[in-house]
Amino acid sequence: MDCHSDEASTTICAKVLKGKGARLASLFFVNDFVRAVNPKLEHFVPMGYSVLGDPYVIAGYWTSNPRDYEMFETFVPLYWDLLAQGKLKPPKLYVNRGGSGLEGVINGLEELKQGNTGSAHQAACGAAVTRRLESDRAGPIENAMAYVDGDYNCNAFLCRGYQFADNSGNVQTYQAGDVVDFYIDLIAGHRPGYANISVVDLAANRIIGQPLKTWTDWLSRDPTVPDDEQNFNVTIPANLGSVCDVGGKCAIQWYWYATGNRQTYISCLDFVIEE
Repeated sequence: MDCHSDEASTTICAKVLKGKGARLASLFFVNDFVRAVNPKLEHFVPMGYSVLGDPYVIAGYWTSNPRDYEMFETFVPLYWDLLAQGKLKPPKLYVNRGGSGLEGVINGLEELKQGNTGSAHQAACGAAVTRRLESDRAGPIENAMAYVDGDYNCNAFLCRGYQFADNSGNVQTYQAGDVVDFYIDLIAGHRPGYANISVVDLAANRIIGQPLKTWTDWLSRDPTVPDDEQNFNVTIPANLGSVCDVGGKCAIQWYWYATGNRQTYISCLDFVIEE
């Protein structure tokens, strides 16, 4: 299991597995950054380890052998298929709120809750798609689309297909002009890409007005770009009172599209306007 996409998420693994003498390795395809360090690598293995309760550290990189690669290609599709069939239980997801690692989901303020799957989601999207989304809460929507079957009758590209009936207890109440803080918690920062956070009309599947904030180059390497890609706030617009007056009509949706690998990441927050 890839539990250390970056150094920060490796630290989360250490907190979860500390004292268990756990050891893990992950096989990665070589990206441009790694290739710049060692142009001969085709794929590589970073190793994280914990011995006698010591924190995880990354022990370096080495070239994987062909059998590692063949095993990886065989095992990963099998793993996801078994999850989709309900023959395996998805691993527990540990989130270190307020830190980095594990992403691509809105944490928002401490009390904010993102959407969840449930019986209504399964009825709308089908059991296979629901299981796939549950198994990787931070994963791209495209991964779940591989499991679309005859039971799929939702739009997973709108708030991951989450249904209000499963999330009616998570609705936040705002007034026009309220400033809402968000923190984007990441598993892996795929570049390049673009992102926005917007108020969406859930029934019409459209943005209401203009996006609250946009990033044309999300997770930019440009040092002149403001450091507001993960920590930022938005102001609740003044024209939502009659549109978002009842739970289930509107959501704040964070949308990120990684253009390099053509993957879509989404998270939503249900809210109502109090006048």
